[in-house]
Amino acid sequence: MALVVVLFHYQVHWFDQLVSLGVSFFFVASGALLVGRHRFDRLDWHSWWQFVKVRALRIYPQHWLALIPIVAIYYCFHCKPVSVQGVMMHAALLQGWVLSHDVQFGYNGAAWFLGAILFCYACYPVLRRYYCRWHLGWQLLTLLALGVGFYYVLPTLSPGQREYTYTLPVVRLYDFMLGMTMGLLSQRLKRDAKPLGAIQATLVEVSVLMCIAVVTWLNRYTLLLNEWDNYLIWWLPAALLVLVSIVLDGHEGYVGRLLRCRPLVWLGRVCMAVYLLQFVVSLSTNYLVAPVFGHFGVMIYGKTLWLNVVLLLLVAEGWTRWVDAPLRRWAARRGADGAKQTAA
Repeated sequence: MALVVVLFHYQVHWFDQLVSLGVSFFFVASGALLVGRHRFDRLDWHSWWQFVKVRALRIYPQHWLALIPIVAIYYCFHCKPVSVQGVMMHAALLQGWVLSHDVQFGYNGAAWFLGAILFCYACYPVLRRYYCRWHLGWQLLTLLALGVGFYYVLPTLSPGQREYTYTLPVVRLYDFMLGMTMGLLSQRLKRDAKPLGAIQATLVEVSVLMCIAVVTWLNRYTLLLNEWDNYLIWWLPAALLVLVSIVLDGHEGYVGRLLRCRPLVWLGRVCMAVYLLQFVVSLSTNYLVAPVFGHFGVMIYGKTLWLNVVLLLLVAEGWTRWVDAPLRRWAARRGADGAKQTAA
């Protein structure tokens, strides 16, 4: 999913139909995974703050470290005007709330996701405490009602306004809540259903992939899903992907076992860095690496796509090991210290 998004940003349009699915998948998966880890039986200011603080400490430092070289390249090479106000909005991860394309995507174009997921994290304790108490049927009915509301509202908006809703954190909260419901539903299914055999599990996995293929075909070659375009059409496939992945965890079919092979597990481990650093690497290649090679008569401008991908994966490995992992440990310690103080 991360590579599909990156290739789209690198102007490779092989998987355009799946880009919105990839974005929704990360929100849905986040909601589903949190439900299984954090119950919030008691909700107060301190527990809410500790939960949000740990995640902010993981995200903000990495975001700032990625933002600095982008702003420096823009400023030094005059390739784009640098606005102090715009930089501050990006640094605070508030750009997703601004209805302006230049602000939302002005610097690190992928960072709107970080602001939106932080908003979802901030809402999670309250949703976990109250929304998740509802019966699963009421949760699904609420999601259906909201989906119908989006169906009637979005077609009335201009293309520019629909683009704003794509990154608006309160809209992406829907994906997150959908993931929370899928997480609760998967827990019930795992508790009540018997584990599937390899062949049965494979049939389930292939059925989900066929669902995605059908939606992709309908969206590309017909007008049936035109009013649901952008991201609405991918809510159900993303939910099915997450639901099946959790229910079959430990009892995967052959598709799931393939996804557990070492190269893909490694790619999953570095995908956050891949997502965060894609614009850093592409700008560095275009304005720093390629000109140096060109000075010595080696023209690599036509090969920058795959050079970008290779460099991105190499940098992502180092970033995950030397930046992401230490920050996660540091944030976890801060969160543990805060929890002890709250208990005391």
